[in-house]
Amino acid sequence: MSAEGPGVLTGTMEPGVTSSYGPSWQTPASAAEVAPWGWAPLDDEHEIAIVVDPRVHLPNGAPLFARLTYRSALEVAARERARLISREEVQELQQRAGIVGPLVALPDDALRSNASGPLAQRSGETRQEWDQRLRGAGMTSLAWALHHDERWWGKVATWPAGALVARAGKHWVDGAPRGFSFLFGWWDGSRWIQTAPPPGATSAFHDDQHHDYATTTILVRRRDGGAIASSSSSGSAAGSSGSGAGWLLALLLIPGPLTVAALAANWPAVKRQLRRIR
Repeated sequence: MSAEGPGVLTGTMEPGVTSSYGPSWQTPASAAEVAPWGWAPLDDEHEIAIVVDPRVHLPNGAPLFARLTYRSALEVAARERARLISREEVQELQQRAGIVGPLVALPDDALRSNASGPLAQRSGETRQEWDQRLRGAGMTSLAWALHHDERWWGKVATWPAGALVARAGKHWVDGAPRGFSFLFGWWDGSRWIQTAPPPGATSAFHDDQHHDYATTTILVRRRDGGAIASSSSSGSAAGSSGSGAGWLLALLLIPGPLTVAALAANWPAVKRQLRRIR
Protein backbone atom coordinates (compact mmCIF):
# COMPACT_ATOMS: atom_id res chain seq x y z
CA MET A 1 0.00 0.00 0.00
CA SER A 2 1.06 3.59 -0.49
CA ALA A 3 0.50 6.75 1.50
CA GLU A 4 -2.09 9.15 0.09
CA GLY A 5 -2.02 11.65 2.91
CA PRO A 6 -1.44 11.91 6.65
CA GLY A 7 -2.82 8.75 8.24
CA VAL A 8 -4.46 7.60 4.99
CA LEU A 9 -3.55 4.42 3.14
CA THR A 10 -4.63 3.35 -0.30
CA GLY A 11 -4.01 0.08 -2.08
CA THR A 12 -4.64 -3.64 -2.02
CA MET A 13 -3.15 -6.77 -0.58
CA GLU A 14 0.44 -7.13 -1.72
CA PRO A 15 0.50 -9.19 -4.94
CA GLY A 16 2.29 -12.50 -5.29
CA VAL A 17 3.18 -15.10 -2.71
CA THR A 18 2.47 -14.37 0.93
CA SER A 19 4.27 -15.84 3.92
CA SER A 20 2.71 -13.51 6.50
CA TYR A 21 -0.46 -11.42 6.70
CA GLY A 22 0.93 -8.98 9.23
CA PRO A 23 -0.22 -8.10 12.75
CA SER A 24 -3.76 -7.93 14.05
CA TRP A 25 -5.41 -4.67 12.99
CA GLN A 26 -8.61 -2.88 13.98
CA THR A 27 -10.41 0.44 13.68
CA PRO A 28 -10.40 2.52 16.88
CA ALA A 29 -13.71 4.15 17.75
CA SER A 30 -12.08 7.58 17.43
CA ALA A 31 -11.28 6.96 13.74
CA ALA A 32 -14.61 5.41 12.72
CA GLU A 33 -17.33 7.44 11.05
CA VAL A 34 -20.61 7.00 9.21
CA ALA A 35 -20.04 6.22 5.52
CA PRO A 36 -20.02 9.27 3.24
CA TRP A 37 -23.10 8.00 1.38
CA GLY A 38 -25.00 8.48 4.63
CA TRP A 39 -28.19 7.09 6.14
CA ALA A 40 -30.97 5.13 4.44
CA PRO A 41 -34.57 4.66 5.67
CA LEU A 42 -35.21 1.14 6.94
CA ASP A 43 -38.84 1.70 7.97
CA ASP A 44 -41.15 4.56 8.91
CA GLU A 45 -39.31 5.23 12.18
CA HIS A 46 -35.69 4.15 11.67
CA GLU A 47 -32.75 4.69 9.34
CA ILE A 48 -29.46 2.84 9.08
CA ALA A 49 -25.87 3.52 8.08
CA ILE A 50 -22.69 1.46 7.82
CA VAL A 51 -19.54 2.62 9.59
CA VAL A 52 -16.26 3.04 7.70
CA ASP A 53 -12.59 3.64 8.42
CA PRO A 54 -11.60 6.76 6.44
CA ARG A 55 -7.89 6.12 7.11
CA VAL A 56 -7.87 3.32 4.52
CA HIS A 57 -9.14 3.58 0.96
CA LEU A 58 -9.59 0.90 -1.68
CA PRO A 59 -8.47 1.38 -5.29
CA ASN A 60 -12.02 2.43 -6.25
CA GLY A 61 -11.81 5.29 -3.73
CA ALA A 62 -14.23 3.77 -1.24
CA PRO A 63 -13.21 3.79 2.43
CA LEU A 64 -12.63 0.45 4.10
CA PHE A 65 -15.54 -0.83 6.16
CA ALA A 66 -14.62 -0.21 9.80
CA ARG A 67 -13.31 -3.23 11.71
CA LEU A 68 -14.45 -2.30 15.19
CA THR A 69 -14.61 -4.46 18.26
CA TYR A 70 -18.06 -4.81 19.76
CA ARG A 71 -17.07 -2.50 22.59
CA SER A 72 -15.84 0.14 20.13
CA ALA A 73 -18.96 -0.29 17.99
CA LEU A 74 -21.11 0.55 21.03
CA GLU A 75 -18.98 3.65 21.61
CA VAL A 76 -19.49 4.81 18.03
CA ALA A 77 -23.22 4.13 18.29
CA ALA A 78 -23.46 6.27 21.42
CA ARG A 79 -21.57 9.09 19.73
CA GLU A 80 -24.00 9.00 16.79
CA ARG A 81 -27.11 8.84 19.03
CA ALA A 82 -27.80 5.43 17.57
CA ARG A 83 -27.60 1.74 18.49
CA LEU A 84 -26.36 -1.38 16.76
CA ILE A 85 -28.68 -3.07 14.29
CA SER A 86 -30.78 -5.90 15.74
CA ARG A 87 -31.00 -9.44 14.40
CA GLU A 88 -34.57 -8.78 13.26
CA GLU A 89 -33.48 -5.64 11.42
CA VAL A 90 -30.68 -7.54 9.65
CA GLN A 91 -33.36 -9.96 8.42
CA GLU A 92 -35.57 -7.05 7.36
CA LEU A 93 -32.66 -5.44 5.55
CA GLN A 94 -31.95 -8.66 3.64
CA GLN A 95 -35.59 -8.76 2.49
CA ARG A 96 -35.93 -5.09 1.58
CA ALA A 97 -32.51 -4.24 0.15
CA GLY A 98 -32.31 -3.11 -3.45
CA ILE A 99 -28.66 -4.20 -3.54
CA VAL A 100 -27.34 -7.42 -1.99
CA GLY A 101 -23.59 -7.77 -1.79
CA PRO A 102 -21.66 -11.02 -2.24
CA LEU A 103 -20.94 -13.37 0.62
CA VAL A 104 -17.15 -13.18 0.92
CA ALA A 105 -15.85 -15.90 3.23
CA LEU A 106 -12.10 -16.33 3.57
CA PRO A 107 -9.75 -17.94 2.86
CA ASP A 108 -10.59 -18.14 -0.84
CA ASP A 109 -8.70 -19.60 -3.78
CA ALA A 110 -6.64 -16.43 -4.23
CA LEU A 111 -5.36 -16.53 -0.65
CA ARG A 112 -4.68 -20.24 -0.81
CA SER A 113 -2.77 -20.04 -4.08
CA ASN A 114 -0.55 -17.22 -2.77
CA ALA A 115 0.20 -18.85 0.58
CA SER A 116 3.86 -19.76 0.90
CA GLY A 117 6.45 -20.65 3.52
CA PRO A 118 4.80 -21.29 6.89
CA LEU A 119 1.38 -20.59 5.35
CA ALA A 120 1.68 -23.23 2.60
CA GLN A 121 -0.36 -26.41 2.91
CA ARG A 122 1.53 -29.04 4.85
CA SER A 123 1.96 -32.66 3.88
CA GLY A 124 -1.04 -34.66 5.07
CA GLU A 125 -2.96 -31.52 6.06
CA THR A 126 -6.61 -31.52 4.99
CA ARG A 127 -8.17 -28.53 3.25
CA GLN A 128 -10.27 -27.85 6.35
CA GLU A 129 -7.22 -27.97 8.62
CA TRP A 130 -5.28 -25.69 6.29
CA ASP A 131 -8.11 -23.17 6.06
CA GLN A 132 -8.35 -23.05 9.84
CA ARG A 133 -4.61 -22.42 10.12
CA LEU A 134 -4.85 -19.61 7.54
CA ARG A 135 -7.70 -18.05 9.52
CA GLY A 136 -5.54 -18.12 12.61
CA ALA A 137 -2.79 -16.31 10.71
CA GLY A 138 -4.84 -13.72 8.85
CA MET A 139 -8.38 -13.42 10.15
CA THR A 140 -7.79 -10.16 12.04
CA SER A 141 -5.25 -8.64 9.64
CA LEU A 142 -5.62 -5.56 7.48
CA ALA A 143 -4.60 -7.69 4.49
CA TRP A 144 -7.66 -9.89 4.86
CA ALA A 145 -9.97 -6.90 5.49
CA LEU A 146 -8.71 -5.30 2.28
CA HIS A 147 -9.12 -8.53 0.34
CA HIS A 148 -12.67 -8.96 1.64
CA ASP A 149 -13.70 -5.41 0.75
CA GLU A 150 -12.06 -5.50 -2.68
CA ARG A 151 -13.99 -8.63 -3.59
CA TRP A 152 -17.18 -7.13 -2.17
CA TRP A 153 -16.91 -3.87 -4.09
CA GLY A 154 -15.93 -5.82 -7.20
CA LYS A 155 -19.49 -7.19 -7.27
CA VAL A 156 -21.40 -4.17 -5.94
CA ALA A 157 -19.50 -1.34 -7.71
CA THR A 158 -21.46 1.49 -6.08
CA TRP A 159 -23.47 2.31 -2.94
CA PRO A 160 -26.00 5.01 -3.86
CA ALA A 161 -26.99 7.54 -1.21
CA GLY A 162 -30.23 6.51 0.47
CA ALA A 163 -30.08 2.93 -0.82
CA LEU A 164 -30.62 -0.14 1.33
CA VAL A 165 -27.66 -2.48 0.82
CA ALA A 166 -27.48 -5.89 2.46
CA ARG A 167 -24.75 -8.43 3.22
CA ALA A 168 -21.83 -6.04 3.60
CA GLY A 169 -20.03 -8.48 5.85
CA LYS A 170 -21.51 -9.94 9.04
CA HIS A 171 -22.75 -7.43 11.56
CA TRP A 172 -22.45 -6.68 15.24
CA VAL A 173 -26.00 -6.87 16.58
CA ASP A 174 -27.58 -5.27 19.60
CA GLY A 175 -28.29 -7.08 22.84
CA ALA A 176 -25.07 -8.78 24.00
CA PRO A 177 -24.44 -9.21 27.74
CA ARG A 178 -21.69 -7.10 29.27
CA GLY A 179 -18.25 -8.28 28.17
CA PHE A 180 -19.55 -10.30 25.22
CA SER A 181 -20.59 -9.68 21.62
CA PHE A 182 -23.28 -10.84 19.19
CA LEU A 183 -22.70 -11.31 15.45
CA PHE A 184 -25.33 -12.07 12.82
CA GLY A 185 -25.45 -12.21 9.04
CA TRP A 186 -24.29 -13.86 5.83
CA TRP A 187 -27.57 -15.12 4.38
CA ASP A 188 -26.62 -17.70 1.72
CA GLY A 189 -30.06 -18.09 0.19
CA SER A 190 -31.21 -20.82 2.55
CA ARG A 191 -29.71 -20.08 5.97
CA TRP A 192 -27.79 -17.56 8.04
CA ILE A 193 -24.17 -18.71 8.20
CA GLN A 194 -23.32 -16.39 11.08
CA THR A 195 -26.02 -17.04 13.66
CA ALA A 196 -26.56 -14.94 16.76
CA PRO A 197 -27.51 -16.41 20.14
CA PRO A 198 -31.29 -16.58 20.69
CA PRO A 199 -33.11 -13.60 22.23
CA GLY A 200 -32.51 -13.39 25.96
CA ALA A 201 -29.27 -15.37 25.80
CA THR A 202 -26.80 -14.69 28.59
CA SER A 203 -23.71 -15.98 26.79
CA ALA A 204 -22.15 -15.31 23.43
CA PHE A 205 -19.67 -16.66 20.93
CA HIS A 206 -17.02 -13.94 21.41
CA ASP A 207 -15.98 -11.40 24.00
CA ASP A 208 -16.47 -7.70 23.31
CA GLN A 209 -12.90 -7.26 22.04
CA HIS A 210 -13.30 -9.63 19.09
CA HIS A 211 -13.00 -8.43 15.49
CA ASP A 212 -12.10 -10.03 12.17
CA TYR A 213 -11.94 -9.40 8.43
CA ALA A 214 -15.73 -9.50 7.94
CA THR A 215 -17.15 -7.96 11.13
CA THR A 216 -18.89 -4.75 10.12
CA THR A 217 -20.99 -2.22 12.01
CA ILE A 218 -24.43 -0.97 10.99
CA LEU A 219 -26.03 1.73 13.12
CA VAL A 220 -29.74 2.36 13.61
CA ARG A 221 -31.21 5.70 14.69
CA ARG A 222 -34.63 7.32 14.79
CA ARG A 223 -35.57 9.29 11.71
CA ASP A 224 -37.15 12.01 13.86
CA GLY A 225 -33.89 12.58 15.74
CA GLY A 226 -35.23 11.21 19.01
CA ALA A 227 -33.27 9.08 21.45
CA ILE A 228 -32.99 5.35 20.89
CA ALA A 229 -31.98 2.75 23.47
CA SER A 230 -29.60 -0.17 23.18
CA SER A 231 -30.47 -3.46 24.86
CA SER A 232 -26.78 -4.39 25.11
CA SER A 233 -25.59 -4.67 28.70
CA SER A 234 -22.23 -3.20 27.70
CA GLY A 235 -23.68 0.25 27.20
CA SER A 236 -26.67 2.35 26.25
CA ALA A 237 -26.57 4.16 22.96
CA ALA A 238 -29.00 6.94 23.70
CA GLY A 239 -28.39 8.39 27.11
CA SER A 240 -31.51 8.41 29.27
CA SER A 241 -33.91 6.57 26.97
CA GLY A 242 -34.51 3.02 28.16
CA SER A 243 -33.22 3.80 31.65
CA GLY A 244 -34.41 5.42 34.84
CA ALA A 245 -38.19 5.90 35.00
CA GLY A 246 -38.67 4.07 31.70
CA TRP A 247 -37.02 0.93 33.02
CA LEU A 248 -38.92 1.20 36.32
CA LEU A 249 -42.27 1.29 34.52
CA ALA A 250 -41.26 -1.61 32.31
CA LEU A 251 -40.10 -3.74 35.25
CA LEU A 252 -43.43 -3.19 37.01
CA LEU A 253 -44.93 -5.44 34.35
CA ILE A 254 -43.18 -8.42 35.92
CA PRO A 255 -45.46 -10.22 38.41
CA GLY A 256 -44.02 -11.47 41.70
CA PRO A 257 -40.39 -11.17 42.84
CA LEU A 258 -37.96 -9.54 40.40
CA THR A 259 -35.52 -12.32 39.56
CA VAL A 260 -33.38 -13.06 36.52
CA ALA A 261 -35.74 -15.90 35.60
CA ALA A 262 -38.77 -13.63 35.91
CA LEU A 263 -37.13 -10.95 33.79
CA ALA A 264 -36.24 -13.50 31.10
CA ALA A 265 -39.76 -14.95 31.08
CA ASN A 266 -41.34 -11.51 30.73
CA TRP A 267 -38.73 -9.91 28.49
CA PRO A 268 -41.01 -9.51 25.41
CA ALA A 269 -43.52 -7.49 27.46
CA VAL A 270 -40.74 -5.40 29.00
CA LYS A 271 -39.32 -4.58 25.55
CA ARG A 272 -42.76 -3.58 24.24
CA GLN A 273 -43.23 -1.21 27.17
CA LEU A 274 -39.82 0.38 26.59
CA ARG A 275 -40.68 0.97 22.93
CA ARG A 276 -43.87 2.78 23.97
CA ILE A 277 -41.88 4.97 26.38
CA ARG A 278 -39.34 5.88 23.67
